[in-house]
Amino acid sequence: SIVHPGEDSELGVAERESLLSVTHTITSLNTGKQFRQRLLGILDTISFEQSYPSPLHVNFFDKAQIEALVRSLETRARDGVTYCDVRALRQVLLTELANQQGPMVAGQRPHIMEEIQMVLETVVAHNEVREALQRKKRAFESWRQVVEVLLTSVPQDLLSGERRQALLIDLLQELLLKVTGDDVSFEASSLVSERPSLTTLA
Repeated sequence: SIVHPGEDSELGVAERESLLSVTHTITSLNTGKQFRQRLLGILDTISFEQSYPSPLHVNFFDKAQIEALVRSLETRARDGVTYCDVRALRQVLLTELANQQGPMVAGQRPHIMEEIQMVLETVVAHNEVREALQRKKRAFESWRQVVEVLLTSVPQDLLSGERRQALLIDLLQELLLKVTGDDVSFEASSLVSERPSLTTLA
């Protein structure tokens, strides 16, 4: 058969274009999968579960007054967490005990000291819970920013609009599963609702 000049070269160009198209499709698929794996891997490091100390039970002190005293000694630290000043609380309680007179108080002093220690330990535990919730808040905000940066910086030819939306929906579904578990605390799950929604990136 007669081959016209240029047919071989034209065929080569068509094959190369087809190969590039297939390669681009595979790259796009891999990009979406890689982003999903990486983002979900980071999300898995954030726990929305949070344990809390047992409710305070007191015999010598008035519970309502103790709670009011604790609130009056709360201060906001630089990291945004509100802590109760445990040292100041201890001093107030010891002063209150020293002001109590009578043989009955003297006989109950060891029990009162145990109650003071229990109050202090409970307040310390609440301080630690607030600190833990703040860490979760910062971790989730960092994850959300990573999602935003990655999805806004990836070129459209690597992650098209449809794939971008599918990835966002997938991430939102996984996030919803994490914050609706049986062991997830209300305070921890509310950290998600306080932040800007990922749907704004769609």
